[in-house]
Amino acid sequence: MTATARDSEQEQAAPMRREGPFTTLPSVRPNQTDFGPGVHLMRRASSGDDQPEHKQVSVAEDPWKAEQDRRKAAVARGCAGWREAVSDYTPSSWGDMTSFLVDDKHKAIYCYVPKTACTNWKRLWMILTGLVEVNDPKEIHSSIPHLVHNKMRLVRQKLTKSQVQKKLETYTKMIVVRHPFERLLSAYLDKFVDPGSSFYKKSFALPIMQKYRGKDSHVSETGDGLTFGEFVKYVTSLKQYRHFDEHWKPAAELCYPCAVRYDVIVKYDTLAEDAERFLRLIGAPADLHFPTTNPRNTSSQLKRYFADIPRKQQEELFRIYQRDFKIFEYEAI
Repeated sequence: MTATARDSEQEQAAPMRREGPFTTLPSVRPNQTDFGPGVHLMRRASSGDDQPEHKQVSVAEDPWKAEQDRRKAAVARGCAGWREAVSDYTPSSWGDMTSFLVDDKHKAIYCYVPKTACTNWKRLWMILTGLVEVNDPKEIHSSIPHLVHNKMRLVRQKLTKSQVQKKLETYTKMIVVRHPFERLLSAYLDKFVDPGSSFYKKSFALPIMQKYRGKDSHVSETGDGLTFGEFVKYVTSLKQYRHFDEHWKPAAELCYPCAVRYDVIVKYDTLAEDAERFLRLIGAPADLHFPTTNPRNTSSQLKRYFADIPRKQQEELFRIYQRDFKIFEYEAI
């Protein structure tokens, strides 16, 4: 749970610095995002600049590239006013840039955001980097990528800051993003609901329930029974991003999209097409494809889970994830 704490966004103010608690932020929202009375859920908007020389395609003849350019332009607009540079984040300690995976063979960098199909992306990265000799990502057990991803991390290469910066400037860089509230709900369901994770239940759920239910309430020693409301209360109580677990830390605090110029922005809604195009863009083997899966459809469950979340807490959540909402074009209605 370590990463650099930074202020979140101000829309029309002086350029931001990267340190400080996000609780001092103004309440900035995208267009038409007044929460209003009652339950208001999040809606996806419809949905990076250099490309490798072997894949030069004009925007006019390629709608996918046009959409990528539109997404990157939205990030640039949303990041206006941030005083951030790649050099702000080039590794100086283990806590910096730990989400960046590198593939030198294909000159590609992937910044992973948990709960955006990152297990399958890590499977692909293991194949791309030659860490395993298989052709089908599904042959790799789902637990393996998280055990070995350290070997693929950019920070493991023991490069100088200038060398890291050169790779970040010249390699094809990709990020996968998802609606912030869907991602938050997915983290809750995956870590705390049946079957959940025994580690997360004991490390997070147990102390959260003990804190909010009081000493006289019975709390299972296994950490079972955490409600979504209690989880939201915990998340909104955190004062700095460095206190966030990566599974619910904002994407902007993991991958620094206002400093790193991503070439491909993959959206969870268009994952299949975006993944295929990215793999072809970097020159991946023709028979290597993103695994077809049936991911948990948390978008259909948002209304039910947010029905009991008070308006004030919804607004507090929005403020925490507001930069993700703005630069990746997710809106509140």
